[in-house]
Amino acid sequence: MEATSQAWKISSKRKLPVGPRASRRKTVARRRVRQMGMELIVSEVPMTRTQLSVLSKGRSFVPGPPPKKALLENLGSSMNRLKEQINKRFADSLLPGQGSLPNMSKQEREALKDLAQNPDLVIKKADKDGALVVLKKESYIAMGEAHLSDTETYIPLNNPDEALQVIKRQSKILKKNPDTGLWPGRPVLSGCNAPTRPVDRLLTTYLTPLLDLLPERLQDTTAFLKKIATLPRFPSGSIIFSFDIVSLYPSIPQEEASWIVANFYERNFAYVKERLRTDFNIIAPPPYLIKEGIDHVLQGTLLRFNNHFYNQGKGTAIGASVSVAIAEIFVHASIEKRRQNLDKQPAVFYRYIDDIFGIFTGTEAELLEYHQELNNIHPDLNFTVEYSKKELPFLDTMVYLDAEGKVQTSVYHKPSNTHQYLHFQSCHPPSLKRSLPYSQALRIKRIVSEPHKLEEALKDMVSFFTKRGYCKRTLGSALKRLKEATGKQS
Repeated sequence: MEATSQAWKISSKRKLPVGPRASRRKTVARRRVRQMGMELIVSEVPMTRTQLSVLSKGRSFVPGPPPKKALLENLGSSMNRLKEQINKRFADSLLPGQGSLPNMSKQEREALKDLAQNPDLVIKKADKDGALVVLKKESYIAMGEAHLSDTETYIPLNNPDEALQVIKRQSKILKKNPDTGLWPGRPVLSGCNAPTRPVDRLLTTYLTPLLDLLPERLQDTTAFLKKIATLPRFPSGSIIFSFDIVSLYPSIPQEEASWIVANFYERNFAYVKERLRTDFNIIAPPPYLIKEGIDHVLQGTLLRFNNHFYNQGKGTAIGASVSVAIAEIFVHASIEKRRQNLDKQPAVFYRYIDDIFGIFTGTEAELLEYHQELNNIHPDLNFTVEYSKKELPFLDTMVYLDAEGKVQTSVYHKPSNTHQYLHFQSCHPPSLKRSLPYSQALRIKRIVSEPHKLEEALKDMVSFFTKRGYCKRTLGSALKRLKEATGKQS
């Protein structure tokens, strides 16, 4: 092989003449180069000329790339095989261990199709607890028209062509009456695709910083738990109470609300300006633009029901994002100052939008008198009251006082709660379904303040998830993970 290499070097340095005869000589020289070294191959079996040529290249020879056409064909075939493998693995991961088995029977699929194609039925989600309500279409229409008969709140429009240009969407969400078992409708106007949506979103950004200035406000259950954890012990006989504002969103007077919110914005303009600059790097608009924007959103709420068109003349659209900020600021500015001037004050007074929680250290008669005085503050805000010396539900917690007068909490489930967690056979990623029991267990751990009640609450949670198709292994893993996580936190 060393002699062959030397021969190649000699032939490669040799200069060949130019011309037709030179071209023939060049071809002969190339053939001679390819054939050089073949005589050094020793074999006991007959070999073809091509086999000898290949072996003569030496053991260290590295083959070059294939022709371009073959390369493209092999590349396309490899990509197709890779695509098939990725799709198969993804499909298998959706329902591990079950392959491509469907999660609904043939009869269930046909039943679902029949329900979807039945024009005489209306299927809606309940406002609370995740239940589904199936109504006859005529009952649903009659229910909606009963609400729309309030011409003070819903003003009929006589020009449907003009209304069609601005109306985008209208929906109904149902809320069950636990006393009668009926499903009376509650009008909820969706503002997701409404013509006022751009202004609605801007106002939400501008007004949200003001919510931090409401001392009695609760943002969510977590904020409620943090506040009551710092409360002192209360004397024996203290009363736990809750007030509820009846139909807050539909009861808000539009003109008064826009003036009150804009005035509150103006009085705290320096704070809003700094917050908007720090959080979003935007300039706060002047107060007069805030009032114009609120008037535009509140007075521009249009809806369509059963081919009739209406304008909401009172209240705010629950589906508009700025409605929460308007309602919160309106309630605070309307009652808070006058409420604090009342003679007898509760020891605790927290408010989550239209739900109020408090602890009263006086008598029941004094509490009822306080409730009556609260109802006399504003003509459009009507409060209902519930109270108990033992325990009372608020948000998703059951609040009670222990033997030492310390406020304690446990998990509360409404009687209408159907615990419709995501079914385990649903075609969702397995990681999501595995995380649901853990997240619920973590929520229960956060709510239950006394350890001896935690085990019972977790047992109830396990039974709820078991009914939704979750296996013992998944639920046990969630409880083990909860124990490890809370152990690290402590």
